[in-house]
Amino acid sequence: MRLPVLISFDTEDFLTPQAHDAAGFYARTLSSLGMRGTFFVVARKALALRESGRSDVIAQLAEHEIGYHGYDHSVPPTMVERCEGRGFEGGVEALLDRERRGIEAVSEVFDASPVSFCPPGANWSVPIYETMRRLGLRIMSDCAIEREPGPPAWFSGVLVLGYHFYLDGYFDQPDLADRLRADFDTLATEAAGRGGYLTMFSHPTMVTCSAFWDGVNFQHGRNPLESQWEPAPLRTPEQTARIQRELADFLSGLAAREDLEFLTYRDVVRRHCRTVTLMPADVEVLARKLLQRFTYHDIGDQSVSPAEAFVAVTACLGGQAGDAPLEIEPTLGPIEPSPDETSAAPTTVEALQSACRALRGEGPVTIVPATVNVGNHRLGAADFLRTCCRALAEEIHHQDAETPVDIVTGPALPVVAETARFRALAYQGVWGIFPPTFTGAGQLELARLQSWSYRAEPKTS
Repeated sequence: MRLPVLISFDTEDFLTPQAHDAAGFYARTLSSLGMRGTFFVVARKALALRESGRSDVIAQLAEHEIGYHGYDHSVPPTMVERCEGRGFEGGVEALLDRERRGIEAVSEVFDASPVSFCPPGANWSVPIYETMRRLGLRIMSDCAIEREPGPPAWFSGVLVLGYHFYLDGYFDQPDLADRLRADFDTLATEAAGRGGYLTMFSHPTMVTCSAFWDGVNFQHGRNPLESQWEPAPLRTPEQTARIQRELADFLSGLAAREDLEFLTYRDVVRRHCRTVTLMPADVEVLARKLLQRFTYHDIGDQSVSPAEAFVAVTACLGGQAGDAPLEIEPTLGPIEPSPDETSAAPTTVEALQSACRALRGEGPVTIVPATVNVGNHRLGAADFLRTCCRALAEEIHHQDAETPVDIVTGPALPVVAETARFRALAYQGVWGIFPPTFTGAGQLELARLQSWSYRAEPKTS
């Protein structure tokens, strides 16, 4: 099986005219080799291309997939700073209108509707992903919790992939093409062993510029007037020509390889965006697995997150599924913490079933509630799910309505929340554009809560 490879370009610099040419270079080179990449375009970059008359670059990029890279990338306050302190819905409300206009601008300039989003810099968060999901973007690149090659994952209701192989880091090294080839081969072997995808990425501006445009203007939270913004410093023509020549050599070698399959994000969406479908017997198997380990699980050729399991288990226990297959869309985990303690007193079969029916009384469950009323109890989501799983797995739900059911207690978050992919999440010290004091504590809490929604897709090979 060929290794799926994605080529991404964060196309952001709307201040430096020479950066337009660099984006065009990448697009022309790939097209000449019969390869397709994805250009994640900032809305103001798209508008700058049109306003400066660069229809040539617009046409060159339009031969490839166009993704979305935010309205103005890193102009303060950044997207994640706009979300902080507002909670889940407040964060979405702070972004929705602005990013809708941004997506419309990119779509209009390139006559293409993006399905993918790349966070500008470290501008990822649960409200940001939710904003993009509501605006029709289904897959997120450069995800902070997916740093190694492998299968895509689901997180916070969207499909996510990481960035793995950074071309720009080689630009100032001698023997650029040879070094790229050697390191790519090592990473490709690792990716093939993991049965997933490998994403290589670049910022076109760095082909022609010696520093990032936003670092020049906004480093450490600086916020000068727009009239004072400066373009990025340029490389010499000789330096740019060498980088372009070596990159073309490297990309040409990749194009000739028969063990690689070059895809776009839209291709990944087609392969992996499907509705989880479970039969009642599958849900009972899932319930037993969750009692053993509170995490996502593979059921057949599908993975199911704890949030999706919450929907499936409560539907079955509430008698709403019958014998028909359950179709479950990607579901968000709680958006606020659950209580620290749960009563140890037993509940009853009827109380559990009534609680399950009440959950779906106002329509499908799309966000797992932080707490659930079960008779006289108020249970945290995880203890409620575990207790429902026990009732299903041990077939207690078939007994008399007043049969006692012992409440199963445990951690409020799935096992994956304690792994490095979630524990290492941070904003402070990650991106030089943020003010040094910015911690994004509220966004990190929301991300840990969304460990409920995390699940890795089964391996592709």
